[in-house]
Amino acid sequence: MSNSLFIGASQELDLASKLTSEGIIVSTPLVDIGVDLIASNKDFSNSIPIQVKYKSVERNIFFTGKEIDSYNSKNVYIAYYLAQESWFMPFSKFLELAERPEGRKDRAGYIKVKDKSTELAQYKGKQGFTLMIDAIKNA
Repeated sequence: MSNSLFIGASQELDLASKLTSEGIIVSTPLVDIGVDLIASNKDFSNSIPIQVKYKSVERNIFFTGKEIDSYNSKNVYIAYYLAQESWFMPFSKFLELAERPEGRKDRAGYIKVKDKSTELAQYKGKQGFTLMIDAIKNA
């Protein structure tokens, strides 16, 4: 079993803990519905599904075509961890910034972090986390 599975699971738990400390109610689906967490405000009037991704060596924010198809119709937020850096953004923003080369059989999409650093700045680290908290609490 790959160590990255354990690291990914720990990232999910860490994010759930941080959201909880901000007064967000966090649930994990009992069945695989294509997202890792469901975050709700205190009165449950707003819930946002969150997909958590962790990559230790990759330098791009990457989703397969199958994942893109799955998240595209949902109001999904992504929490993407690349080594020690993190981004928190609506999946719709990923789609807006992503490259999707037509020749790829897997229909994948990716954001080259070094090329899109300006566009990604507001979603990076604490600033992006705060935007996600606001989206959960105030939508």
